[in-house]
Amino acid sequence: MRPASARLLWLLAGMTLVRGALAASIPLFHDEAYYWLWARRLDWGYLDHPPMIAYLVRLGTLGGNGPLWIRAPALVIGAVEAYALFLLGRDLFDEPTGFRAALLAQIVPILGAIGIFAAPDTPMYLAWTVTLRLAWQAVHGRPRRWLGAGLAVGGGLLSKLYMGFLGIGLAAYLMRSGNSWFRRREPYLAALVALVVVLPVIYWNAAHGWATVRFLLFERSEPGAEPGRDPILVRLLGQHAALVGVLFPAFLWAGWTAWRRRGDERFAFLLLTSLPAAVFPVLVAPLGAARGHLLGPAYIGLAVVLAALWNRAVTGLAVGQIGLLAALVAQILIPALPPPPGSREYYGWREAGDRVRQEVVQAGGRAVIVAHRYQVAAQLAYHTGGRIPVLLLPRPPVGAIWPDPRAFAGSTAVAVTYAPERFQFEHCFRRVEERTPIKVTLRGRPIQEFRIFRLSGLSQACQPRTGSRQEQEIVVSRSIFSGTYVYRWWVACAADRTAPGPRQPARS
Repeated sequence: MRPASARLLWLLAGMTLVRGALAASIPLFHDEAYYWLWARRLDWGYLDHPPMIAYLVRLGTLGGNGPLWIRAPALVIGAVEAYALFLLGRDLFDEPTGFRAALLAQIVPILGAIGIFAAPDTPMYLAWTVTLRLAWQAVHGRPRRWLGAGLAVGGGLLSKLYMGFLGIGLAAYLMRSGNSWFRRREPYLAALVALVVVLPVIYWNAAHGWATVRFLLFERSEPGAEPGRDPILVRLLGQHAALVGVLFPAFLWAGWTAWRRRGDERFAFLLLTSLPAAVFPVLVAPLGAARGHLLGPAYIGLAVVLAALWNRAVTGLAVGQIGLLAALVAQILIPALPPPPGSREYYGWREAGDRVRQEVVQAGGRAVIVAHRYQVAAQLAYHTGGRIPVLLLPRPPVGAIWPDPRAFAGSTAVAVTYAPERFQFEHCFRRVEERTPIKVTLRGRPIQEFRIFRLSGLSQACQPRTGSRQEQEIVVSRSIFSGTYVYRWWVACAADRTAPGPRQPARS
């Protein structure tokens, strides 16, 4: 075995063990609990994303329903993704470049987190890397690889529709290389293969009134984001910098250098295929959609660029990044240390689930669980084992997995909200009784508080007040962001926040 390959195997084995320890120790994030619900109701598509993550979670839960089992496919994919990045760097440059690219995939949070958490980004990143390698080989003497590239693009689209931006980048690269490839059949066959692979998602949307399209265009918004309210691009940059860590300036330098060296086909290929994924979040940020994690796929190609340009300064930054990650891992895994930053994002839901079960029993055993945020609904469903019906108020969007509350008219319910917020339950129930709250501690320190409500007489005409701030909060609460919990965790690790739960809309 060659030295670079041997070092790579040791690197992947060691980092997979570390990620496995984290996956077993960190409770599920909101979206992971949500995807666990998807895995219990397998379908050709879902309101928020294509179905790949649901099938991966279902595969993991064959071993059990604990966090480690749910995240087991992500652990495997994370290692395979790093190896695929090694092969990409080796094909374009050499083995040392490939090894350094794989190292970056382990230590840069925006790349490494996909190997821990169950998210649509995880299989998409792997499909993205495989597509880059196959497309490069197809253009350089192996045209049959176009079919493999089309299959990989289709697999990526089954994971997350953001994969389409790689197709735009590849088209830009082919245009730069001349029009000869547009006169050949292979790229068109690749596009046809990708379309065939993603047909189940298209079919599901057509059967559900194009629910995903309506959701993405009209119902999806970021909690707390209002156009013109703050310097949104600055906010995007701040989110994103926390996801990249101390290597952020090195990646900026790598992108700039790739542009200056675009006469070299290797740099042009990596830059042009990365640009669409990097530009889109910047374009939509002024609309109130600052989502730093969306730039993540651009770092796959930029990781190879940075690995090829590696120097002593980059080595110093990488060592600093490894030190920061080691400190964070120690804080998560060692109980004697204070709670890790951002603990309120994922701790406390087991206690909430236990309390809800008790309240349901006291209410007569036929009560349902209600919530006005998908995050709360998903966590309570997971921590009660999916054995108690969970409703999203006032009504879920068309195509969502939540049952229609009108089918449970007249029911008794138990509700949980983050303190101090309070949904206007009076608009949906005849009687509202607030119970003793849940105060959650971790390692002897308070981290979270939930409000508990006992509700009677669910109205069939449950609706929020038209035009009220409450209605705006409900619309915001229905937005689902793949990977948002990963971004929140890393941002919280950079600067712990004081507000409990998800970001709240500004209050007048």
